[in-house]
Amino acid sequence: MLARFAETVKPPVRASKPDEVLQLAAILTGRRQLIEMIAAEGNRQASAATGIAKQIRQTISWLEKRLKEADGDLDQSICASPL
Repeated sequence: MLARFAETVKPPVRASKPDEVLQLAAILTGRRQLIEMIAAEGNRQASAATGIAKQIRQTISWLEKRLKEADGDLDQSICASPL
C-alpha cells in the first residue's frame, strides 16, 4: 500500500538531517526536559513536609548540575559547528 501511495502521490524526496543537527536537537530536548523537571520538583518542594523538602532540594541540585553540563555540551556543539 505504501508503494502504491508513493506512486500515486509522488511525495518529494527529503534529505536526512546532518548528524550535527540531530545531536544539537538531542541536547536541546534533554535541556528542555531538565528545565521542566526542575520546575516540577520546585512545585513539589513548595508543599512538601520538611524531611521530604530536603530530599527534593537535593534532587533539584542534581538536576541543576546536569543542566549546567547540558549547557556546556550545547556551547561545545555550537562552537564546533561550521554552521
